Amino acid sequence: MSEAKYERKFAIMASIAFIIIGIIIFSALVWVRLPKRILISLAIAVFWVPVAYAALVVYVLMPPLRSFPRMHEKLPSVSVEPGNIFYCRMLYCDFRFPLPRAGRIIRVDPVIGGADGIDGEVYLVGPKGGPVDMRAYAELLQTKQFDATPADGSGCPCITNRLVDVPFVSDGKVIHYPQFDDFWASSSNELGGSIEVSIQDHMTKIRFIYFGDY
Repeated sequence: MSEAKYERKFAIMASIAFIIIGIIIFSALVWVRLPKRILISLAIAVFWVPVAYAALVVYVLMPPLRSFPRMHEKLPSVSVEPGNIFYCRMLYCDFRFPLPRAGRIIRVDPVIGGADGIDGEVYLVGPKGGPVDMRAYAELLQTKQFDATPADGSGCPCITNRLVDVPFVSDGKVIHYPQFDDFWASSSNELGGSIEVSIQDHMTKIRFIYFGDY
């Protein structure tokens, strides 16, 4: 169980405890027959403490509450939305990333995951029937709030001796002799979501991963 899940469990237990303690304290105060003015002030205080904690519980439980309409769906699942957007749908979360322009999906392997996680692979080809233009795809991801990170080939003579350096900027860092045969891209908008793009069997393989914290 993650640290955030421990915090949610603690918040629920604490809210229940505060409600019980508030009832006990208020009952005791009534029993000792304090002045009416003091009783009213204490009653207001005792009332708002559990209300505040109840609001906290609703907040931390919001993903399960929001997921109620999805309870009867077979999740996680994937689909392609208008605009060539690959959509990963989970019980608690959503994750989206753009597919390469003019890319054609060949197959999508069965996905695995849970209420707030997904792991799968999609294979596609470009207009000429082979892998898509990997650099163009990385640049597209950069415009869609993803940080694409190709390998730096500047330390390899077999690369620097035969290729012209066309630097690539990733997360403020300049990468020289970037290698796009296999690169990662993480979402800066939907934290926990990332993709790995590689070439396999003359196709472009995109492995997509999302892991929430619910």
